[in-house]
Amino acid sequence: VEVARRVFGRASRAFGLICSILFVVFFMSMVGFTPSILRAGVMAILTLMSWYVGRKIAPWRIILLVAAFTLMLDPMFLINLAWLLSFASYAGIMLLGPRITKFFYGEKKPKFVASVVLTTVAATLMTLPIILYYYGQVSIISVVANLLILPTLPYAMGLVFLTGVVAGISGVETVVGFLATKLLDFHIVVVEFFGQMEQFLIKIEPYEPKVFLIYLIILVPFLVGVMRRRIRLFR
Repeated sequence: VEVARRVFGRASRAFGLICSILFVVFFMSMVGFTPSILRAGVMAILTLMSWYVGRKIAPWRIILLVAAFTLMLDPMFLINLAWLLSFASYAGIMLLGPRITKFFYGEKKPKFVASVVLTTVAATLMTLPIILYYYGQVSIISVVANLLILPTLPYAMGLVFLTGVVAGISGVETVVGFLATKLLDFHIVVVEFFGQMEQFLIKIEPYEPKVFLIYLIILVPFLVGVMRRRIRLFR
């Protein structure tokens, strides 16, 4: 989408918008309209449309808009685990992440490793109550697994897609398929390796509603910061 927007956007802003949206719809059609893909696709389209008109949508607004839209399509998404985790992780990255980063780094920009760690922590905190409720356990070393997997994840996705594109081309499909398989095998090994370390697991009884009180601990400092900014504006 980023490439389409930059390349085709040179011809005209409208052409860049149309091509980018077509790429998003194509990807969603290819992968399937699962709750998480639907959330990502609709958010991407809204972001592109706001770029077209020269405006930005606040993360909390786009989260509420897309949540309302997807629930209109299917109200049962509200109890769908993929839908819940998708929105919670996105909220952690877009709302909680910048505040955690500012707390530790101020106005400075963290380096790649630090950025991945802080982003992972933010997403983990927001998804923590949901994971504990459904599974009754969570790993405290998931950050390490993410550090190993996230940098290579875009390449894995690209290679898998490329495997489908070059299918039938003798020799080329073998090489691309081999690389894609080995990279995915690496991801599986990492997840299984860290998943077996039960000493790092936090375990509770699943389906315990009290775990959602964690959101109060997370959101209270966030709301206090918002109120302080509002008070300053009125002064």
